Amino acid sequence: MSDLPVVPDPAPVPDRRRSAVARRGGGPAPIHEAGRLELAPGPLRHDHLKTIGERAKTRLEAHAGRIVDWYAAKAPDDPYGRAYAVVFGERALCFARPRVREGRRVYAVSAYVLDPDSHKRVEIVHAPGAAAAPAGAWVPGGGHRILGLRTDAYEVLGTLPPRAQELLQAPFLAGQSVHDCDWYYEGYRDYLEMFMIYLAGRQDVTVLCGSRKIPPGHSEADAHWRAVCHRAKVAQRIGT
Repeated sequence: MSDLPVVPDPAPVPDRRRSAVARRGGGPAPIHEAGRLELAPGPLRHDHLKTIGERAKTRLEAHAGRIVDWYAAKAPDDPYGRAYAVVFGERALCFARPRVREGRRVYAVSAYVLDPDSHKRVEIVHAPGAAAAPAGAWVPGGGHRILGLRTDAYEVLGTLPPRAQELLQAPFLAGQSVHDCDWYYEGYRDYLEMFMIYLAGRQDVTVLCGSRKIPPGHSEADAHWRAVCHRAKVAQRIGT
């Protein structure tokens, strides 16, 4: 097997109750200052996925169920330069990470198994005019910091539409710590063909999957986004 199948998500229903999820989570979510989404030449996710063993990929598919989105990238902490993979499916958010055990190169597969009845989807369609003012107020000096979330994650969150930032952070505003967070994107400066970011805690998982386009006359600050935010309760943790 050289690839992971992605089945299109059912058409989501736009959520027009702005900030309702954020209020339930423990106060309005802060809107962060954006960093730059840098692009570098090199292998893409399909190339990295080919280097991961079939056994690990089979286990990822078994845990994930119907796949919503996925990525594979070079593991920053592996001494052999191997790749890792993240798969988000209807049943679980799953990981295959390279490890060395007793001198053997192996992959450790782990997962946040999700409660399917708690899975919510919100469509994000963000298309501001050129040089439009941000739709939310940036909270300087840290604002409401989330336990366990590393500093560079705030800069990535800041590139997203305010509504997306709210939805991703909502479950973690009342003190739940983020246990896992990562992101991946690929494409061109004016068109990121795929973008995925997740925040995972002991009780909740939030994931955004989508794309970003910078139309002529626009900049990263007023880019257009089309994405879906997912949120689900964690029913079980396997190896995390």
